[in-house]
Amino acid sequence: MSGFKSLSPIVLFFFILLSSGEASGHTRKLRPGIRPPWDQFQGNQTRAQMIEVQFMRWVKFMGELRHTLFGKALNKLFPSYTLTVDKNPSAGDFTTIQDAIDSLPFINLVRVVIKVNAGTYTEKVNISPMRAFITIEGAGADRTLVQWGDTAQTPGPKGQPIGTFNSATFAVNSPYFIAKNITFKNTTPVPPPGAIGKQAVALRISGDTATFVGCKFLGAQDTLYDHVGRHYYKDCYIEGSVDFIFGNALSLFEGCHVHAISENYGALTAQNRMSLLEDTGFSFVNCKVTGSGALYLGRAWGTFSRVVFAYTYMDDIIIPRGWYNWGDPNREMTVFYGQYKCIGPGANYAGRVAWSRELTDEEAKPFISLGVVWSSLLGFSLDLGMGSNEGSSASLHVPRQYGVTKPLSTAGPTEADLQRSLELEKFLADAGLYESKDETVLREEVLGQIDQIVKSWVKHLTRQRGYTDQMVEDANAVIYTFGSYRLGVHGPGADIDTLCVGPSYVNREEDFFIILHKILEDMEEVTELQPVPDAHVPVMKFKFRGISIDLLYASISLLVVPEDLDISCGSVLYDVDEPTVRSLNGCRVADQILRLVPNVESFRTTLRCLKFWAKRRGVYSNVTGFLGGVNWALLVARVCQLYPNAVPSMLVSRFFRVYTQWRWPNPVMLCPIEEEELGFPVWDPRRNPRDRTHHMPIITPAYPCMNSSYNVSTSTLRVMMEQFQNGNKICEEIELNKANWSALFEPYFFFETYKNYLQIDIVAADADDLRIWKGWVESRLRQLTLKIERDTYGMLQCHPHPNEYVDLSRQCSHSAFFMGLQRKPGERVQEGQQFDIRATVEEFRHSVNMYMFWRPGMEINVSHVRRKQIPSFVFPEGYKRPCPARPSQAEKSSAEIGTEETEGGSTQRQQLKRKSDADACDAESSRPEKQRPLDPNNVIRQAAVAELDEHSKQEHASIPPCVSGNSGLEGKQFYGGPAARLADVEADDWENLSLCRENGNHLGTPCADVMVSEKQACCSRNSGVAGVESQASSEDSCYKIGPHIPENENGNRSRLLQSDPELKREATVVLEAHEGVNSDPVKKPVIRLSLTSTA
Repeated sequence: MSGFKSLSPIVLFFFILLSSGEASGHTRKLRPGIRPPWDQFQGNQTRAQMIEVQFMRWVKFMGELRHTLFGKALNKLFPSYTLTVDKNPSAGDFTTIQDAIDSLPFINLVRVVIKVNAGTYTEKVNISPMRAFITIEGAGADRTLVQWGDTAQTPGPKGQPIGTFNSATFAVNSPYFIAKNITFKNTTPVPPPGAIGKQAVALRISGDTATFVGCKFLGAQDTLYDHVGRHYYKDCYIEGSVDFIFGNALSLFEGCHVHAISENYGALTAQNRMSLLEDTGFSFVNCKVTGSGALYLGRAWGTFSRVVFAYTYMDDIIIPRGWYNWGDPNREMTVFYGQYKCIGPGANYAGRVAWSRELTDEEAKPFISLGVVWSSLLGFSLDLGMGSNEGSSASLHVPRQYGVTKPLSTAGPTEADLQRSLELEKFLADAGLYESKDETVLREEVLGQIDQIVKSWVKHLTRQRGYTDQMVEDANAVIYTFGSYRLGVHGPGADIDTLCVGPSYVNREEDFFIILHKILEDMEEVTELQPVPDAHVPVMKFKFRGISIDLLYASISLLVVPEDLDISCGSVLYDVDEPTVRSLNGCRVADQILRLVPNVESFRTTLRCLKFWAKRRGVYSNVTGFLGGVNWALLVARVCQLYPNAVPSMLVSRFFRVYTQWRWPNPVMLCPIEEEELGFPVWDPRRNPRDRTHHMPIITPAYPCMNSSYNVSTSTLRVMMEQFQNGNKICEEIELNKANWSALFEPYFFFETYKNYLQIDIVAADADDLRIWKGWVESRLRQLTLKIERDTYGMLQCHPHPNEYVDLSRQCSHSAFFMGLQRKPGERVQEGQQFDIRATVEEFRHSVNMYMFWRPGMEINVSHVRRKQIPSFVFPEGYKRPCPARPSQAEKSSAEIGTEETEGGSTQRQQLKRKSDADACDAESSRPEKQRPLDPNNVIRQAAVAELDEHSKQEHASIPPCVSGNSGLEGKQFYGGPAARLADVEADDWENLSLCRENGNHLGTPCADVMVSEKQACCSRNSGVAGVESQASSEDSCYKIGPHIPENENGNRSRLLQSDPELKREATVVLEAHEGVNSDPVKKPVIRLSLTSTA
């Protein structure tokens, strides 16, 4: 072990995990559970057909949602088919264990039993991470032996020592591994005292949820590398000399015989728990310790090392002190070493070190239960038919801590919770959130092709730069996935976040964004190729055979990239720049999330649900200042940690409950923030002033820990908190059976929320240019939000809308985004106060126009529009006003006393869809709208409108609509409801008549003059509509809506305004434009938002 600790990070980094065989195009870190199309069974049709049958069964289970917790557990335990390994070629399917493993699909789905007949198999075996659910079953531990003789000093293919990690005779990297009745041996003899580099591992287990029954592990120094994960050893024999059970797993050894072959001094365990929050440790229950030499029970390899012996017989070889502090007295205060009811001459506790413990019954309970290892995964105790011993009841469940705090509740689901979860899963399936089998297979094919493309690309560059033939042959690049695809929550049409890891001599700027870009550009399968080199994480976007790909690149400090490179290892970050760190961390974070959540399946269902909710409510967009996929995944994962035994319906409800009450900017973290020697900055507001400005810190769990939500602004945080509160209210009603799941996913009516909007028009000469140009502009929209907040000192709030809109009537390629504007609620309106954002908009346009790939025709225009002037292309099928929810009694009382909600906060209950209202919505929408209750301030206004309505009752029936609906101008459509009758125009919207827009284009001048007469109400001649005559007669008067409102001959409009002081005090928004601005959408107006009090 000492040699292992002394290896430098550089040496560890140069390990090559898999050196034999040709590159087969396999992709790493893919989502488990999918069979790739390039399976290796082409020579055996029978076995291929068998796998296909299993795959179709899985698709049927997922599609029909018939899988249950118990059913999934049975699928993991019972074999789907069996392979046989025998030294005699005629007696089995394969002659080596590795060949049998390599014959499996790269992403294995079902339990496969590999029966290894009696014999000695001299081979080195490695099971890759995606080949899960493998059982290795021997003919008996004394009859079936797998052996090899590597040590940490054994040179690898490049002449570098392979290290302890790769010295293993048998290495397991995949989850759900089972071994029975077989011996794993490293043939290296016992090293002399003080020897360096003689670590020789017989078996390394790096996968989660593994079981070993009746196995033997034979070696000397570092025999059993219990690396990471949750493991169970039953009736096993483990032999070694120094640290021969070591690692940082959570493992239970039950009924095992541990035998020392030390010639002098040795140590049984070296547990490597490094943090108080890590739920790892070794527990030996009903075991036996024998052997030769003098033996410590354990050495404190980790600062918080944890080992417990219970009901264990100890021979007289145990050193009386029992435990060794690894030469560091500080570890005596942090380690946890204990004994409980042990027997034998070596079990005498009297001579133990003062910092070890003799456990009480209560203290021992968490360490003597099989349930502590398995219950968090399966939800019930695992029974392999092995029997049980007293003191090790599998039914005992002890709560464990996930994340940085203890769970808020460990309660499980009720019958009602389970029923609601089934309803939720059915709703998600009916909503089309699961992809089809054909699309699943296509994705795997695409990933395989991209993997081959990048491998060929690297080999081409290696040959081009004059490297040797051997270097060209070894040159490699590896594809990883991350994001929703890696997490297993992607849906139909979703993109695949992909990372290409290449050698140190292949750079991003030239090789990736120019040479590889050219290769992809020339391929028929590639469309919509869009490089974004200046993004926070540089990316190349494209579609490959119709599948959207976001491809990142990371050049690491290796001349040759191993095919099985583990990028979760911190040494992969050695000597790389920050963009590379950000590119690598996508995969590292995804893997950490899956490792840190208590129940992956519940996490996935909950995340799928909340991502769908966020998209429906308009708060799913990283680039516009909301939260992206990884942010939502981290938030959901934290809730899963706080409620480890909850089912999806419970987790959705708790999600809104937790984050409605969360006190931002307190960070959300899945694990403690740790610093390493590589020196990358981590999120720390105590040291970094910039980190103190973050409004909604959500910290990534992989080093270097960063804030993944740095782009959230005060405005977008406000919007999300409102949506959390809305979701919380709906979930409360769902739990009371007053609403169903469809209420939670009601769309957000963005264009009903605000009176004033910014419209960002993006145009380019053709669709390809627009795609590139739009990607750049969209990545900068957040800057506009922040600039507006900064320049108005937070008084003007900006709500960016993630949805994109296209005006198909334009000759050029067009795209548009909108932002809602409103004054910060609760602030007093000061007389004459103005928000002048002309400089802000100009600064934003200037920064956008600095695009390095700018081409002629790429233009951007930012303009102000009112609610009634939203262009018609936003609603291609016509605008349908949302059906209002039936008001509660409290809301009716509030209205009757004249209490009105603010515009941005009035939609929470209004949009709640109750079960009783679901069928009545359409019927109610067709009825005449009831009058709102009158308050004292509205009486005069109502009387004035009624007077005008009575004066010209007959004439109004034939008045053509103005500004909204069909404007009466042939071919000109405007957004809004009918406005033919003056009484139909609410007083709040009078200022909204001050601008006219033709199909969303800016007209010659602001339509500041609006006709109001007894006969007609429409845009006047000076509305700026070129070539179109107004329907108003010349004798009709025009009235300017604004601070100065002239009175017509009848005085109707003037009396209406003069009789309503509240309306006169209401702030109005005025847009001023340059003289000469015409309908060209690329001309920029000068924007001044003026909130002027006329009182």
